[in-house]
Amino acid sequence: MIDFSKAVDQVVLMSKLVQLELPSFVINWICSFLTGRGQQCKVNDTVSSLADIGLSIVQGSGIGPTLYIIMKSDLSTLSALNDIFKYADDTTLLVPQHTDTELQQKFNHVRSWAANNRLILNLSKTKEMVFKQSRVWCFHMPAALDDVEQIDCCKLLGVMFQSNFKMDSRVNYLLSQCAQRMYILKHLRHQGMSSDQIITVAYALILSRIMYALPAWGGFLSAALIDKINAFLSV
Repeated sequence: MIDFSKAVDQVVLMSKLVQLELPSFVINWICSFLTGRGQQCKVNDTVSSLADIGLSIVQGSGIGPTLYIIMKSDLSTLSALNDIFKYADDTTLLVPQHTDTELQQKFNHVRSWAANNRLILNLSKTKEMVFKQSRVWCFHMPAALDDVEQIDCCKLLGVMFQSNFKMDSRVNYLLSQCAQRMYILKHLRHQGMSSDQIITVAYALILSRIMYALPAWGGFLSAALIDKINAFLSV
């Protein structure tokens, strides 16, 4: 899991937009949207001076994710045996056990791309996880990447994955969140909300959370974890 700083060099971004052969008025509009922006902080009645934002994709804007995708459009792998998944500012490099290029070499390629595109690689948030079957008797753990922490569990696009392909952490975290939201439903019931309304809120707050990205992790659930989820829903 590779983490980049959200600061984007506008000159590099504009050059990539030009390569897409977009109409000039579209590029001018994007350039106008990104330039001349500033920010201030207010504490009580005191307001700081205006600070210019020279390097940024406006977070929370509708066009922000698209611009970040364009920024990383030319980031690719060194080998056809590897995969790289890019979603907005999230980047994941997937390398199989048997490959034709060393992992460190692949990672150095990403670092070089980041430097050439004036992006900052956040090593403190960049993590390495080695997937392995839980019942393997003998397993050789590869050496960790330079300055990158090896972990056993990570969150990717809101879903927790474990290196042994189990979903204990995912289900425990999910049910703890849903239990807090169940407390909200009890308060709403005490305040006189009807049963139909309670069901609507339960779908919005609880079932939608359980169903989120279910095709990506539901197939890894053990019978015990399925029973645990069903027991929570039957309360």
